[in-house]
Amino acid sequence: MVCDDTTCGHQTRSMSVYGRRCVRPGCRGSARLEYSDVELYNQLRYFATRPRT
Repeated sequence: MVCDDTTCGHQTRSMSVYGRRCVRPGCRGSARLEYSDVELYNQLRYFATRPRT
């Protein structure tokens, strides 16, 4: 999750109990996923199918 406020830029691996709101004190931005579900799936699929050397 990444805060969409350019002055904050807070990153976290966990979801907030406040929904999409950034949890950093004083920030009024909202948190969004850094990777979409499709992007993450495609990346994992690539690593699973690439040949091992």
